[in-house]
Amino acid sequence: MPRWQTYLDAFPTKEDQAGWLHAFASGNIGLPMGPAAGLVAIDIDTEDEDALRVLNRILPPSPWLRVGRKGRVQVYKWTGERTARIKDEDGNMICEILSKGTQFVLPPSIHPDTKLPYTANCNLYEVLDQIQPLPFDFERTLKGALKEAEINVSSGAQNKTLNWVPAGARDATMVWMAGLLARGVLRGERPLVQALGEMQAWIENFVEKVVGDPLTVEKAQGKFIEFLIRDVTSEARKALPLGWDEGLEAEDIDRSGLSFTNDKKSWSQQKILDHLTGEFTRHEDPRLVGRSNAINVALGHLARCPPLPAAKEESVLIFIADASARTRFLSGLKKELTAPSPRRHRRGDARRAC
Repeated sequence: MPRWQTYLDAFPTKEDQAGWLHAFASGNIGLPMGPAAGLVAIDIDTEDEDALRVLNRILPPSPWLRVGRKGRVQVYKWTGERTARIKDEDGNMICEILSKGTQFVLPPSIHPDTKLPYTANCNLYEVLDQIQPLPFDFERTLKGALKEAEINVSSGAQNKTLNWVPAGARDATMVWMAGLLARGVLRGERPLVQALGEMQAWIENFVEKVVGDPLTVEKAQGKFIEFLIRDVTSEARKALPLGWDEGLEAEDIDRSGLSFTNDKKSWSQQKILDHLTGEFTRHEDPRLVGRSNAINVALGHLARCPPLPAAKEESVLIFIADASARTRFLSGLKKELTAPSPRRHRRGDARRAC
């Protein structure tokens, strides 16, 4: 499934399920962890007897156990745990906490190495009402218990399923991630909905939380959309590939700010104002990336041909300036329409080309 991250927060429809049974009849069965399933899994991947004794002591009983080549997977109620890998000081895996952003396969899926089916003691759906949560702050509790048993646990980024990003590096890494995902969408490697899910999972699982100064999913996804808008409206005029909007409805595309990609005609003054009003309502803070994206889309349409009458163009720019709480000014907006910019064609060049 190229966009399984979609199902971290919502179950597939009956139609989706029926389609999968037809299209992937011989495929393995993956279960995404986190909010939709309401589950977190502990994947025990060690044969160290001391570590196993610690795990057996602090893990609550689980009514469902899955086994493969070695070790086992146990499931618990999801209460916001983050995904993590816990290794010993030599880098040997002890266990994984599989939460949002991850999945594991259900029996009778086939193990890639043994070529034999995974097995479980029962059907997971039959025992959901018996599943209990992990102890509070389980990751910290487990590490403490391992230390008491004289099992040294590796520290730092290497024990996470992705590199752990400290607060001081989060903004720069977010920009890098946004650019990477945008390139993936433009190359046809992933649809937009998958990239948005990957950005959400990264923010929620692998970025240090700072009280009073959160890096929100909305901001990170907005930066990713900003890169896409820049690429398709700049002088390069990169085209979004076939399938980029897979799984999206028209209103989803409109909310993303990318609806202009399906409308090559110039927008009327009213359509530009309607677009801005809707986006400004969704992104109330003038400093949000969503507002900046909406303004860039509007300026891109103002630069297209045929041009709006000067009075109507001026009214749009005044509307943007008045709603921007002194973050954008009329004089600067006028310069953006005429000056060279990586975000869009120069207005003069674009209009002369028409």
